[in-house]
Amino acid sequence: METWPEGQRVRRQKNAELTLTRFADSEDHRPALMAAILRLAQGSRFARRYIRAFGGTKVDRVAEWEVPEADLVEARACEFYRRVHGVAGLRVLESWANIYRQGDYSMPHSHPGAAVSIVYFLDLGDPDPRDPISGQFAVFDPRVPACCRDQPDCLTNPFMPKLEPGTMILFPGWLVHGVNPYTGERPRITLTWNLAPA
Repeated sequence: METWPEGQRVRRQKNAELTLTRFADSEDHRPALMAAILRLAQGSRFARRYIRAFGGTKVDRVAEWEVPEADLVEARACEFYRRVHGVAGLRVLESWANIYRQGDYSMPHSHPGAAVSIVYFLDLGDPDPRDPISGQFAVFDPRVPACCRDQPDCLTNPFMPKLEPGTMILFPGWLVHGVNPYTGERPRITLTWNLAPA
């Protein structure tokens, strides 16, 4: 599979610090990559279980997994950074998969030291008709009009972009973001990279 498919489109989210791209061929690697992540989460040296507020289970150091599908997605994340920011060389500061199970979430946070963070949405998990924002990625930024519905510069609501499996988003490391509590049964799985110029 190509690292960067011909004609791959990149889109800047209007009024937000997010840049998005979606890989149409994601179904070709998703099942194998999800199976590998779930396998590695079962007691491998890469697995860490956090409290629910810190995102549940993480599987660290994507490049060390020796999983071809993970190598492909990491190469795509690095190329995404190169294309959006024009960097020639880069460093992967940290990388991990996040497995959210029922009740897991991620409190608002940023990534100190990272020039950019990239998240790849492998599986968004089960939708919950009683809680339509279950497990949704959210941005908390008072400069975004959607976050300040009642008064300019007064943050009252998170901004939640519409995402689907195969979507990769890029944002500055300082941007405050989080994940709403997940209520589904099927694991919700994402991969994240913190990157900086070399």
